[in-house]
Amino acid sequence: MKSFSFDILRLLLSVIVVGSHIAGLSNKQINVPLSDFLSADAAVYTFFALSGFFIVGSYNSSNSFFHFLKKRLVRVYPAYLIILFLPLIVLLFRSTDYPFYPSCYSEFLKYFFYNALFLNFVEPQFCNLFENNSSTAVNGSLWTIKNEIMFYLLVPFLLFCRKFIGSPLFFISCVVFSYSYSFYIASIFNAPEATVFLRQFPALLSFFAVGMFFADARMIDKKYTHLLNILLLLTLNVFINIGVLSYLLSIYCIFLTVIFGNRYFPISRPRRYVDLSYTIYLVHFPIIQFYLLAFNSEGNIFITPFVDIILVVFTASLIVTFIVEKPFLKFFR
Repeated sequence: MKSFSFDILRLLLSVIVVGSHIAGLSNKQINVPLSDFLSADAAVYTFFALSGFFIVGSYNSSNSFFHFLKKRLVRVYPAYLIILFLPLIVLLFRSTDYPFYPSCYSEFLKYFFYNALFLNFVEPQFCNLFENNSSTAVNGSLWTIKNEIMFYLLVPFLLFCRKFIGSPLFFISCVVFSYSYSFYIASIFNAPEATVFLRQFPALLSFFAVGMFFADARMIDKKYTHLLNILLLLTLNVFINIGVLSYLLSIYCIFLTVIFGNRYFPISRPRRYVDLSYTIYLVHFPIIQFYLLAFNSEGNIFITPFVDIILVVFTASLIVTFIVEKPFLKFFR
């Protein structure tokens, strides 16, 4: 039976992202447990490394590159498109509280068009929906999805390079390339502009390479543990300066899961377990934004803000998983 270790890790990372964004978007006005030790960046970059680990196996088990792309897009795209409609649906139900002008429809179409093409940075918002929030983006988490898609497209080329030059040299090359690109971008752009480029695939390649490095079975052995510690330490500190505890979590979570959790202490997956990590990641940001909008306007709190948001996020995640994600996966199986 497939090990449950990675599922636990993915769910943990999703919760870290949600907690970090609740604290950050509310300017820490909402009390989030352990918020000083949570880093959405560290969790997201670890997600990228996990993708590098799993996608290699998915590609190798596919009949062709197009079969591989079909599997990945069916997994990613349907729920992604539904989430783009979420702000419009909520606004239509709340139109008496928040005026929805006719021009907003055309702005929403632009927002939907560019975000459906993963060009989130072109139209991150519409109709000044969250102009009074600390962030005006409708769903500021979607920038990661286009990097996943880019990785899918480049998998054949990256695996060819890894096979041609060997796994250790390939990993080092990816790290050097990412560092060089990042330093160059930082030297020619100021901070806001540089951030946009540093969130694109070239700067993030080294994180995917971490997973690809682990996916090479020859490297998953106790004798490489010290080397892997050093490589992860270097790689996961490429762009971020975060708290010590969350930094250590980002360094060791994949290492511990792959080498110790998955290989030496495997946990069997429960029969009825449903992986909500992806849909939690998709739905949480706009839900937080709408909650902050409603809270600032009305002050309605059912339990506490943190518990309210967590309950809504998990409920919405379950709905999207069972109504959208699972039916599509079953239909295209």
